[in-house]
Amino acid sequence: GIREFPVIAGKKVVRRGDVVALVAADTREHAREAAKKIKQELELLPAYMTFPEAVMPTSMELHPGIPNFYMEQPVFKGEDTAEVFEDAPVVVEGSFHSQHEPHLPIEPDTVQGYWGTDGMLTLQCKCQNLSENSEGIAQACGIPAENIRMVLNTVGGSFGYTIASSTFALVATAVQNLDMPCTITLSYDEFNHTTGKRSASFANGRLACDADGKIVAAEYDVALDHGAYGLVPIFQNLTSVGFHGYNIPNFKALG
Repeated sequence: GIREFPVIAGKKVVRRGDVVALVAADTREHAREAAKKIKQELELLPAYMTFPEAVMPTSMELHPGIPNFYMEQPVFKGEDTAEVFEDAPVVVEGSFHSQHEPHLPIEPDTVQGYWGTDGMLTLQCKCQNLSENSEGIAQACGIPAENIRMVLNTVGGSFGYTIASSTFALVATAVQNLDMPCTITLSYDEFNHTTGKRSASFANGRLACDADGKIVAAEYDVALDHGAYGLVPIFQNLTSVGFHGYNIPNFKALG
């Protein structure tokens, strides 16, 4: 599942929210007016809005050389569930879907960046993942991680989106190219399209119960839809935590 996540999109735009250009100016208003003047000529490619669309055999790979459906995680426990279901007095089943969830903090993302007096690239931002974010910025911008200082602004209710380093890398790139302090403040619309989401899911499942209503077996398959990038890597263990808290003796799942 390792794939390139460019700071600024190059040959291909793979999602709404990809940054195609970065404009710097003396005021936020001037920067936004200048950004409106950027025009691109794009070849329209097929758009896949859901996991089922993206994993069809005829679907184009978003990231060349990496299948859109790139990882499976099976879990098996106990006896063959097919035999348990065949003999169970009660069986229930269903199909379910949950949508992508934006994190919706009170304020959108704001990041400040500058060279410290000691030569360190210094970034001030909301962040829940300082060490891994500095490593991601180092890889994206070609700066040794030990030369990056991240100063934690008040995080508040970020709900997970600030474990991704995409907006931090944008400011780092601006500081590198302009050699002066830079700040980015996203509008709420930009924030929702650019930052990571909780993944959508598609699931089929069934339960087998004995005559007393005790669950004796469970089967399900669940597909986790990251979108174009896995920006928020938590909650990817849905296969292993299904029916968490229940002691189900026979279990088969595929994620």
